[in-house]
Amino acid sequence: MILKKTLMISSQPFLNLNPSEMHISAPPPSAKFSSCNGFFSDKGREMDRPSIKQAFSYQAAFDYFNKKLFEGKLPPVILNFSRSGAKTAAFFAPGRWENGNQKKNERKEVLDEISLNPKWLGRTEEEVFSSLVHEMVHHWQFAFKTPPRKAYHNKEWAEKMLEVGLRPDNGRGGMTGTKVGHHIETDGAFQKAFAKLPQSYRLPWRVFIEGFVEPPKQPRKSGKRTKYTCPGCGLNIWGKEDLAVICKDCDLEYQAHV
Repeated sequence: MILKKTLMISSQPFLNLNPSEMHISAPPPSAKFSSCNGFFSDKGREMDRPSIKQAFSYQAAFDYFNKKLFEGKLPPVILNFSRSGAKTAAFFAPGRWENGNQKKNERKEVLDEISLNPKWLGRTEEEVFSSLVHEMVHHWQFAFKTPPRKAYHNKEWAEKMLEVGLRPDNGRGGMTGTKVGHHIETDGAFQKAFAKLPQSYRLPWRVFIEGFVEPPKQPRKSGKRTKYTCPGCGLNIWGKEDLAVICKDCDLEYQAHV
C-alpha cells in the first residue's frame, strides 16, 4: 500500500557514536545491546533498551532484503511503525520526511517512509517480512522508475513483485489496481531469502494483543414513532423514542405508550 509515525530509524549504512551524526545499519547476528551510562554497549542486559533492539533488527532486515532482492541499490528510507488502519498491514509514503538539521542554503534532503502496522505483526514472520518487501518494491519504483498515480499498483510494480518472489493479487484475478495484496511464491526469491534471514534480524517485539476493547453496542432504535398522551386533556402526539414533552395547557408531561 502506498500512502503516519512512532518508532522510526533511518536506513543509513552499526552505530556512529558521534551524537551530532548518528547512523544505524545492520548489526552482526551476534550483536547484543544494553544500557551503558545512559547509552549502549555490546554486552550486558540487552532488554534494557527494547526499542533499540527492535530498531536495529528492523534496519537489519531492510538491509538484508535490499542486498538479496534489490542488489543493495535501494536508497535510505525512514523505517517506522504506524497503526494506520485496521486493514492496512504496511504502507509506503514517498517524500514524507525532511532533514531538519540542514542549513538554509543546502539542498533539501527528503526521505521516503516505509511503515509496518503493529496490529499485523502477530502474523507469521514470513508474512510480516513479505509486507516489508512489498513496500520496498514501491520504494524501488519511486527511486528508479516511473511513479504511478497515488496509491495505484501498476504493471511495472507488479513485474518487479514477481521478480522478488511475491505474486500481486487484487482480489479479482488481476495484479494491478488501487488495493493489491500479494501471495508468497513457493521457492521464489523472497522465500529463499527469508529462509536464510539471521535470527537477530527478526523483530524481537511483536503485537499479539492490541489491548483495545470494543465498547458495548447500544441497542439500535427501531425507527418507529411512539405515541404520547397528555394525562390531563388526553391529547395525543407522535414522536421519537424517549421524547420529553410538556402539555402547555395542562402543564403535565406527555406519557409514552409502550
